Amino acid sequence: MSRRLELILTLLVDVAMLSLAFLAYYVIRVESGWMEVSITPEN
Repeated sequence: MSRRLELILTLLVDVAMLSLAFLAYYVIRVESGWMEVSITPEN
């Protein structure tokens, strides 16, 4: 495998894994409401 192809594959895998990690965080944190944090304004 050429060095250029290896670099491109590495970058693509890194971007894909970051996207999957953010998606997992979003699903667990926001959609499920499992770790719900309410932000209430101070009046």
